Amino acid sequence: MALRRRLSRSRKSEEATIEWVALIDMVFILLLFFAVTTTFASEEAGIDLQLPSASSGSAQPELRVISIKKDGSIFYNDRFLSVGELGDVLAQAGDGPSWEVRADRQADYEAVIGVLDQLRIARQSDVVLSVDPR
Repeated sequence: MALRRRLSRSRKSEEATIEWVALIDMVFILLLFFAVTTTFASEEAGIDLQLPSASSGSAQPELRVISIKKDGSIFYNDRFLSVGELGDVLAQAGDGPSWEVRADRQADYEAVIGVLDQLRIARQSDVVLSVDPR
């Protein structure tokens, strides 16, 4: 019984404390982390393309992006697709934002025409060809 009283007294005398310095440090680290990752996420990540340049290029808001690499491989949402698979995706896409075709400046012309043909077959007429504005 005496042991139980002694333990209950020692627990009541201890108070929970918060280490404010460590908490503030963690908040700043999280803030820095999200600031850096947001900056990198805003750039097109995953597919390395060198777009052709044009002086009349301008930014377009909210576009669905189809990328064509220099070897002719096609990507939609960072996922590799064949031309046939792209046709299936486009057929299911329905109405929405415009489509942006981002082709590497050294991409095979036939691959670009294949993507544009699939867009036309799927009746997706609102298409933008992306360039590097200079």
